Amino acid sequence: MLRDGIPGLVSATAVGTVGALTLAGNSPRRADLLVPLLWLAVLATMAALAVHRLLLLRTRPPDGVAPHVLLPLPLAIVILVGVNASGRATDPVGTTVTWALVTLLAHLVLGAGWRRRGNWRQASARAALVAVVLVGLVGAGVLLGRASQPRWRAADFRAVGVPLVVPELPGYELTGTYAGRYSVRLRLEARTEFPPGGRYLLAIVERTSPTADPGPCQGRPIGQPFLERPDQDHRPALVCLPGGEAVLSLFPRPDGGRVEALLPLITVRPATAAELARYPDEDLGPEAD
Repeated sequence: MLRDGIPGLVSATAVGTVGALTLAGNSPRRADLLVPLLWLAVLATMAALAVHRLLLLRTRPPDGVAPHVLLPLPLAIVILVGVNASGRATDPVGTTVTWALVTLLAHLVLGAGWRRRGNWRQASARAALVAVVLVGLVGAGVLLGRASQPRWRAADFRAVGVPLVVPELPGYELTGTYAGRYSVRLRLEARTEFPPGGRYLLAIVERTSPTADPGPCQGRPIGQPFLERPDQDHRPALVCLPGGEAVLSLFPRPDGGRVEALLPLITVRPATAAELARYPDEDLGPEAD
């Protein structure tokens, strides 16, 4: 097992290094590993394993070197697919540790099955068993990531740093949520045939710009909806949130909708990160830089 554990630790370390350089350095919403870094890790891992097996242990290639040297190549693809299949929300530590452990166990399982001798039938059965176990390891990694989505998404909402609120309007229902780097976005679907504000409303909660003079909430009452630019079409409805440092904007979608008639009906209630994380994770447009 030690012979297989050392190559496994090398591969797992490469996976952990890539995870630390990418997931921890980007927005927690990023569920993808950077492909160039992962491929560099693959090449470095394969080279390190080859040196370990051929020079340090002085073994010939047929003596178990092939599976360990070649395994990082398909594992790179599997990890990319697995991380994305686990969901868009990630936790740098949890995601990295999960897939590093899957990598280590894959080396142990593959190495144990490779070294055993036997006839063709026994070898075929052993190869099938190893394949099933490897697929099970990958599946377990994906399931663990998906099961952690509510907890990771709740952490994402708290990390944005804006008040967590939900606008309520007659005829509209909250159907999707999104936590960005500096804004929270909500989708409210219409439940009536001819909604005045459009088929759905996009609600964005973000901090007011500290350089704006005057800011949209300067002199405005907290919690009272208003139109910032009443002379323009398709303008959003704004609601200043407690503290005056964050604002909720309601945009009609598609752009043909109008929110003027909704102003007297808009109310805002507080929400929790766990509540917002229970709704479908929707891509509600890019954040403005």
